[in-house]
Amino acid sequence: MLAISLSFAFFAVTSVLAHPHPAIHNLFELEHDTALLRRQLASPERIARRDELSRFPELQALLDGNERFATGLSPEQLDAQLAGQSPPALFIGCSDSRVSENQITSAPPGTLFTVRNIANQYNASALTTESALAYGVNHLHVKHIIVTGHIGCGGIAASMSPRPAEELHEGETALHDYLDPLREVFANSTHEDVVAYRDSQEKPQLTLDHPAFVAMVHENVARNVHRVVESSVVQSAWSHFATGAKGHSGEPTPELWVHGMVYDLRTGLLENLGISQGPPAPSSHSEREDKCDKDKSDDEDDSKNHH
Repeated sequence: MLAISLSFAFFAVTSVLAHPHPAIHNLFELEHDTALLRRQLASPERIARRDELSRFPELQALLDGNERFATGLSPEQLDAQLAGQSPPALFIGCSDSRVSENQITSAPPGTLFTVRNIANQYNASALTTESALAYGVNHLHVKHIIVTGHIGCGGIAASMSPRPAEELHEGETALHDYLDPLREVFANSTHEDVVAYRDSQEKPQLTLDHPAFVAMVHENVARNVHRVVESSVVQSAWSHFATGAKGHSGEPTPELWVHGMVYDLRTGLLENLGISQGPPAPSSHSEREDKCDKDKSDDEDDSKNHH
């Protein structure tokens, strides 16, 4: 019962966030001038809470940056935030602090629905990635899923060395359990640069441009693109698109594509790997009717044979 209640609460909240009630939007329109912002900035409670963090200059810098961001927003931008989200893409990226999806693409808010973790992994058994994929595809109707790795990924570097032999405390055990599937990719790779590095007696230091390191980043992206493509969420969306069936929301299923990209810390460029996969061509109305007629004919033949 608790799980059902929590699930209901989650979808109720996300529904409001994606499609706010007109009353909420109208209320905001009365307040979207600078008066509300000035009152919040001058609030004694806000000032007092900020002063509590005065011994943490790094957090003060974040709050200062937020105030610059807030004071720079136009009424149109604020209205757009309350109008709900309809992002065209789901971004599956790495947690690395240097790879902020909106920053590296200059994308405005509302463009990318995002899930990030170490080494940009998709795993159907992990609730974080599976729920993000399901919500992005079935409820936000994204048209693109972009799995994005990056040169210099710490998770990839760690996967290219053996699991520590010594006993680990709980947090480190969880980290290395998470990295073990990546170690399997490294152990089974047939890429010549990865094989050469793996078989070398004295492992050279990994640099950002080491061929084996770069190759592993690319292989990891390709592997996760494949896993996303094989997921039940994507396969179901493609099936609905191909047959013209409506999706979970009762709306036509959009054409969905899965892409693999790599961000290069050395240049700031985002590279498309050319491994995009899309749905099968949708069936025409006549093709669907022919299939239904054939299925009906097959059923009749089966019935006759049984008699």
